[in-house]
Amino acid sequence: TMTQEKSTTINTGGGAYVGGSVTTGGDFVGRDKITTTGGLPGDTVAQLFAQALALARQQPEAVREEVEAAVETAQEETEAGEDADKRLLSKALDVLLEKGPDILELVLNAILNPAAAAGKGAKMLANAAKSALEKRRQDT
Repeated sequence: TMTQEKSTTINTGGGAYVGGSVTTGGDFVGRDKITTTGGLPGDTVAQLFAQALALARQQPEAVREEVEAAVETAQEETEAGEDADKRLLSKALDVLLEKGPDILELVLNAILNPAAAAGKGAKMLANAAKSALEKRRQDT
């Protein structure tokens, strides 16, 4: 006699699926983990970028993709350290200044975080963007 195999469809809606047991050393996150701690010194660079990305995803559709891409570029160039492409980073910071000043603030905090791998060039650009952001806020 033949036994029929039972077919199982699992729809996680984009989350994680674990078929057996899982043991992790920390948090197990199935999709986007967003942690907000209110700007404490303990904020990791990754958390700041995660918050910035989460905010970017809430932007109006007209600017969402551009702002999201700018955050991702800023994170990549920060993580590149001294090898960062300053032109790309500068362009990303300009986009955020224009279209997502609140997001820019999180990104700048991440780049300027002492724990960040950001090189001197990236930190200089971040400081320049920070000045531009402060000036813009005073003008409004």
